[in-house]
Amino acid sequence: MWDTALQQHVPQQALSRVASYDSLGSFAAVPLGQLAVTPIAAAVGSAHVAIAGAILWAAMSLGALAAPSVRNLQPTR
Repeated sequence: MWDTALQQHVPQQALSRVASYDSLGSFAAVPLGQLAVTPIAAAVGSAHVAIAGAILWAAMSLGALAAPSVRNLQPTR
């Protein structure tokens, strides 16, 4: 759905640039998170890190859905 919304709402001449920035932001955070999780899990325990990660993921997802412009996104014609 993200790719469809991206293609429908981003002008054709900017689509490649916007998709590149989206990919960069998505993939750049993964190694940073992988580096950070090991010392944190060693300090507080892996179960606590897993639970905190699940809560953080749910909060970010629900936070995005809380925006009316996201919930009510309509296809362009």
